[in-house]
Amino acid sequence: MDVYAKQKAAFAARLAEGRAAHAYILEGDDGDETRRFALYMAAALLCTGDKPPCGRCASCRKALAGGETLHPDIHVFEPEKNAGFSVETVRGIRKSVYLLPNEGDRKVYILCGAQKMSRSAQNALLKLFEEPPASASFVICCDRRDALLPTVLSRALLIPLGPLDDRTLRAYLADRHRDAPADRLDAAVRFAQGSIGRAESFLTPASQEASRAAADFCALLFAKGGAFALAAQALSLSAKRDGFDAFLAFVELYLLDVLHAHTGGPPPLLLAPSAAEEYRAASTRRGLCGALDALSESRARLASNANGRLTATLLCTRLSAL
Repeated sequence: MDVYAKQKAAFAARLAEGRAAHAYILEGDDGDETRRFALYMAAALLCTGDKPPCGRCASCRKALAGGETLHPDIHVFEPEKNAGFSVETVRGIRKSVYLLPNEGDRKVYILCGAQKMSRSAQNALLKLFEEPPASASFVICCDRRDALLPTVLSRALLIPLGPLDDRTLRAYLADRHRDAPADRLDAAVRFAQGSIGRAESFLTPASQEASRAAADFCALLFAKGGAFALAAQALSLSAKRDGFDAFLAFVELYLLDVLHAHTGGPPPLLLAPSAAEEYRAASTRRGLCGALDALSESRARLASNANGRLTATLLCTRLSAL
């Protein structure tokens, strides 16, 4: 199922009219579908057949081989783990961009996760945009345009992919995850709020494990299990920083569902309505706000490389006192 068929058709029509830009900003999920769209754009820009991308010429076949690319004139850059894009990466691109293409009449540079690009890296990229060589095109993928400098935005054509409606997203997930239970797909749609990346992340085994652990933790919290009982569960998860943060993120979402039950807000995102009502009766707005503050502070500590076990202990002590 191609959820971005309309956007692809519009891009192909623009090329057919001879209105190719030297740089594009592709605003969408930081995930596979945005990457596939970027490769589609690269294939179209390098296509040697009729009605690009024809999908039949040697260039198209190389560009779209198995969802990746084997084309020597397509260069894909990913942000460095926990660091984003450095100015050195962009300077490396600047050194290569003036070299002639290997096969076609241009080279295409795809920068994924550009929302993680530092200000200095964006300024270095801006210099390329101001004096672009005719033999180079850029596709900048980001999950939100406001992460980029206004000067970068003004020198590229923006293609927003936008959130999907629930029906389209549900159909997409059903096609991609045919063995997944219907209730899990429904929960993924509610959780995602139109984002393919969020939905796919929710359906991963690690995310499902974190969600179940958070649900058990919340049941214990609202049953007034006490600091020791809460810590017994949280400490077992605190050894792995990423997994512990995902667990805390789900606890936040469960508590927000309960707070919305107090305030008459939107329907529950993750909790069953009956559970949201049960927990509402066992809590106060003030207590929930205090718990959410404690969770936010704990996640901030983890982001600052605080000790996971100590963070878990402090959190459970605070939660039990609310």
